[in-house]
Amino acid sequence: MTFPGSGNTWVRHIIETLTGYHTSSVYCDKFLQPVFKAECDDSFNWDKSIAVKTHMFSCWWKRAIVIIRHPLRAIMGDYQRLRTGRSHTGVVDPQQWNWDDWYGLSTRQCLRWTAQFQRIFGTATSPGCGNATEFKVFFYEDLKTASGELNPYFLEELLDWFGIPKDDSFFECALMNNKGSFARKLPSNHPATKILNDTETHRRMTEAGCLQAYDYLSSKFPHLKQPQQQQQQQQQQQQQQQQTASSSAGSQAQQPLPGAQQQLTLP
Repeated sequence: MTFPGSGNTWVRHIIETLTGYHTSSVYCDKFLQPVFKAECDDSFNWDKSIAVKTHMFSCWWKRAIVIIRHPLRAIMGDYQRLRTGRSHTGVVDPQQWNWDDWYGLSTRQCLRWTAQFQRIFGTATSPGCGNATEFKVFFYEDLKTASGELNPYFLEELLDWFGIPKDDSFFECALMNNKGSFARKLPSNHPATKILNDTETHRRMTEAGCLQAYDYLSSKFPHLKQPQQQQQQQQQQQQQQQQTASSSAGSQAQQPLPGAQQQLTLP
């Protein structure tokens, strides 16, 4: 379950590569059907797949993986899709870029982003309709390492969620084959690259509430650990153990030998 533009298609690729099982969708997207063989599963209960793609935020799902991407980046991606005939890889012609159109659509999408997540997870002052224990929440920005590689802890969390032993998965294959077929590449000179630092965009999204809603969710749910964080923790633990060992050895060296006090008090 994701807001459009939040990596749902890419995560489906990861799940299929990792588990060997098909994923399906509530949409039957003809653009995706050649890659995702169960895309148009018409069984209505989706019993042919391990997971089902949806952008419908509802509490009637019994269990759901939720991918939360920063709303600005999610809306940037979905804007490209909506303005290129719903293409999963298309980019708006730079010569036809319209800032007023971007401001209008992105503001409406920001309001939608806020409403959908608040319906499920609530706010700081009011609860949502969903129980957090029924959802597995990931932040899109955590799914890759600082070097851009797939975070292996994401794969481990997925296997745990699906109840699949690591030995029964294609773990290494998923780590290596993690790009997918529908990555959108924005040229470096495209007007949309200025959005992240655009003052008017930030002002509008702040007023619409999605940036504050993201901050709330970011503090509500734990973030996926990163491999370098694990290494740093292990190094810190080793340093603490070495310091403890050194302190213990120093304390023992300073203690008097048995009988030393009696020897000092002999006449």
